[in-house]
Amino acid sequence: MLIAFMILTLLERILIESLKSKEDRIIVSGKRKTFIPTRVSILEIIDYSN
Repeated sequence: MLIAFMILTLLERILIESLKSKEDRIIVSGKRKTFIPTRVSILEIIDYSN
């Protein structure tokens, strides 16, 4: 469980840095656009894509 949380945290950091460098937004639940997605919203995106 700890490793999964660490991977999710790393994914969050990479995603935020990528969005900052491109000055782009990501669409999260509720069709909201954000520069800083939360861990929960990242999990929802991953769950939705499966």
